[in-house]
Amino acid sequence: MDTTEGRAGNWFAMPALASAGVLWGVSFPFGKWALEEMGPAHVTLFRFSLASAALLAYTLLKGAWPGRRDLPPFLLVGILTVPATFLVQFWGLSLTGATVAALIVGCGPPMVAFFAHLFLGERLGKIGWTAVGASTIGVTPAVVRPGASNDWLDDALVLLSLLAVVGWVLLGKRLGDGCQAVPATAWILTFSHRRSA
Repeated sequence: MDTTEGRAGNWFAMPALASAGVLWGVSFPFGKWALEEMGPAHVTLFRFSLASAALLAYTLLKGAWPGRRDLPPFLLVGILTVPATFLVQFWGLSLTGATVAALIVGCGPPMVAFFAHLFLGERLGKIGWTAVGASTIGVTPAVVRPGASNDWLDDALVLLSLLAVVGWVLLGKRLGDGCQAVPATAWILTFSHRRSA
């Protein structure tokens, strides 16, 4: 979504983000359910095969092709997106509880904010850093105190996948600056699907 559209873009941004949050939230119980029937690799393959096929068809109809100089970053972000993030995350989810995995993934936004500040020079301000701190404090008990449905190794896999998330979000931001959102996402998923298939 182009955030330079003014008030119309701002009006659409919050409902879109809220909808994405809801869809993200239900992915853990549904993922856990799918893992009862098949392994992490198959869940990841089927999930992203469908997404990449739909987005790639749209992108090809629009004639949006990545430039030759953009191919290496698209390949790298593709590897970080599906194999390094979601394959590892679903592997961890297969070994731990859906609630615990979702809480651990709550560490992602503070990690992205910290590394975006560190590597991209993005600034949050006092309110932003307060929110990052509150989020970190809120999720810490789930990460450091294993329960009945999880242990350290299982949780560590989910946490490890977040390092790949940081990488693809920061690198993907640069790709998104030179390419529209849907074609960029389509090519990233297509390259990641080809690497993980």
